[in-house]
Amino acid sequence: MLQILSQQLGRHPDINDWKINLICNDESQWYYNGPRLESKRKIADEYAIVTLYHDENQSGELQRGEARFTLFRDQLSELNSYVEQALNMTRHTFGPFYSLPGPQSPAAVITEDKSFTAADTHFAEKALDILNQAAIAHQVTLAAAEIFISVARSTLMTSKGFNESYPFTNVYIEYTIIARERDFKAEFFGFVDERSTTLEDLAAQVEQSVRYARDSLHATLPRTGQFAVVFSNNSLPTFFRSFIYHSSAQAHYDGLSHFKPMADVLPGQARGDTLTLASDGLIPLRKGTVPFDSDGVPASRHTLIEDGILKCYWTPFRYADILQIPCTGHLFNVDVQPGHTPYDNLIQAASREPLYLIAALSSFEPDRYRGHFSAEIKLGYEISNGKTIPIKGGSVSGNLFTAFEEVYFSQETMMYKSYRGPRAIRFENVTFSGK
Repeated sequence: MLQILSQQLGRHPDINDWKINLICNDESQWYYNGPRLESKRKIADEYAIVTLYHDENQSGELQRGEARFTLFRDQLSELNSYVEQALNMTRHTFGPFYSLPGPQSPAAVITEDKSFTAADTHFAEKALDILNQAAIAHQVTLAAAEIFISVARSTLMTSKGFNESYPFTNVYIEYTIIARERDFKAEFFGFVDERSTTLEDLAAQVEQSVRYARDSLHATLPRTGQFAVVFSNNSLPTFFRSFIYHSSAQAHYDGLSHFKPMADVLPGQARGDTLTLASDGLIPLRKGTVPFDSDGVPASRHTLIEDGILKCYWTPFRYADILQIPCTGHLFNVDVQPGHTPYDNLIQAASREPLYLIAALSSFEPDRYRGHFSAEIKLGYEISNGKTIPIKGGSVSGNLFTAFEEVYFSQETMMYKSYRGPRAIRFENVTFSGK
């Protein structure tokens, strides 16, 4: 497939450059209705993500347009149609000319767990055992579960002579736990989506999900007002989204970034921990770990923000070429420096006012440009006067840039998808709407 695509693209007179990312994926899927295996599927996919570049002189300046399409192997007979549609789209996306990088040596990184195979029935069975045993031990119901194990290979070929590939694995598990008490019931949805996981890590997560489901049965609304709050678990990576956006060369080029090199990233004076954030493509078995990015730039580590100061923009090759600044590659994993406060100290209320610990949000999508956020509380805890009371419902809202002026990071760390950083972060003044 790769040879057919590269030959046809290379011969087309209107295509000035091209990239082909070929994905070959071998995956097994198990679907469970409660503890019972409902179905099993095996999928073998081969598809290409094709990017075309077309150049034209406009008003005396060379301009470049870009368009992308995805093509599966059984669609090869339609390649010409896809190419012509994409070329037509490039004519609506002209911008300053930029080139593609030439061949470079990929970084040496770990992207696959060799203990997994796509037909790893043993792991799937053990994972289901963990779910069932937790349900029985805590008298809750395992409503449904899905387990996917993928073994894949990604190959990147470009018109500039780059041609490299790497293997990667992925484990995806999702499940629904239902807790009941008299006429009340509460459910909690859990999932794993990683390059690798262990049965021990899965067991710990399932135990946590069971506890959350049972606590939800007794949860009440939070109070209304402004309180200290600790966020933990899988919502954490999203809190850094605005900082990542404003530290991008694209936002800088578009005139949208609030950040200036070697200047504070916060509008006011920091009174707690300062933020140090890096793009790191070298952490073993993380979702953002690759030997090279989608342009063929080798993975690396670059500190973007250090002690609250912007050190550099993360800069894909396109914007490095346009702006004539160093290329860091696309964003890899987000690596946030932890703090010095133990987690147990972080969740202690500092006054008579309660402190809220947020375990899960229903949905969390902060405004990456302005930093505003508002989210419904799926489950949390009110900690006050030595008591811990489950809460849910209501909302928590604020502004990330303002909140980070007094933030404290736990010294304990966690890893989740393409995030490595503090296990918990504490803000001192966030707005709650509840009872």
